[in-house]
Amino acid sequence: MVQESTMICVDNSEWMRNGDYTPTRLQSQQDAVNLIMQCKLRANPENAVGLLSMADNVQVLSSMSTEISRLLMKTHQLEPHVSPFYD
Repeated sequence: MVQESTMICVDNSEWMRNGDYTPTRLQSQQDAVNLIMQCKLRANPENAVGLLSMADNVQVLSSMSTEISRLLMKTHQLEPHVSPFYD
């Protein structure tokens, strides 16, 4: 087994409200992130996963962690970012 560190970037821009993926793009991303996190953390107990949100700027939601509950909480707290440049 190889130890891995994975940083997942999530797009939480205003465009993620679109409903072309059911129910929204953001919720579809959250499902994919949950799947990737679980697979990575189950593969090796020493693997670590981190989360970044990328709307107008990059924000660290969670630094590298092996705690699945903390990572899931941060993923589900994500909301689409409304840009102040678009009225």
